[in-house]
Amino acid sequence: SELLVRVHRAFKTLWQVCCAKPADDVKRLSITELLWDALQKWLHGVPLQDIWIGEDNILVFWALIPLWPHYLDHLEAKQATEEKGRFQEICNWVLWPNDPLIESSYGLIGNLDIEDGEDISLKFLFSEKRFQWVITPATKQRYLQYRVGKVAEAQAEVEDPNGEHPGLLLVINRESPLQDLCQQLGISGYTPCPINLIGGISVHFHGVDGAAEDGIDEGGPWREAIPLMLAELTSLKHGLFQLREDGEIRTVEPLWCAANLVPDYQAQYELCGMLIGMALVYQAYAPAHFS
Repeated sequence: SELLVRVHRAFKTLWQVCCAKPADDVKRLSITELLWDALQKWLHGVPLQDIWIGEDNILVFWALIPLWPHYLDHLEAKQATEEKGRFQEICNWVLWPNDPLIESSYGLIGNLDIEDGEDISLKFLFSEKRFQWVITPATKQRYLQYRVGKVAEAQAEVEDPNGEHPGLLLVINRESPLQDLCQQLGISGYTPCPINLIGGISVHFHGVDGAAEDGIDEGGPWREAIPLMLAELTSLKHGLFQLREDGEIRTVEPLWCAANLVPDYQAQYELCGMLIGMALVYQAYAPAHFS
């Protein structure tokens, strides 16, 4: 890794020297053309099968970070749609490799947090508007989960240095999934103390007779509970939302007179936002399309 850092720094220095030359300098033009051709060949040579070559490609991408903004501008100027798509596919893979043979530490998702201007920062993919097309919605969700995980780790370390982090236990009634939910999730006005929502969540379902259902929550009950609760909350009978249809597109949006229909409508909207956020973090299905 020390050798790779040296290669990265040497490459960055050479590229800065090249960019310092006038735009019409013959040597600069020659070097950049050779570089663009070499990058295009590398990008097309990276395998995209189920089993990747893996670690070497991630390290090459990492070493070339100083070059990527310039290369993306080059592709935009050429309107090279195919090459842009190829870069997007590879970039999202190296940010979060979906390969059991690759160690999790090789993913570059954390480089999105490094401040602009630092040697290995990929933050420009978020901070520069012209590059925001690169990060796909799936990678944004993984980045959100990564950030939440980091916050949860730090918070848990402060609250319990011994490493025992039981997380939050929710009790959900199948017949009335919103019952006591505002209190359990710490909605404003329902509980005096904030609830830790990022330290992990377990769900216990109660049936019609109020008896707890058997089973161990390994993620399934939670992913079942989220759409159940959101479906109840966004139901037209609940009074918070209305359905809007535009041809074949059907969306749900807040009802203008919700304040007159639902006494605690503000808390209910807060609950809705919380459930949407938790669905993103914990990879649960949301049964509605919001406008």
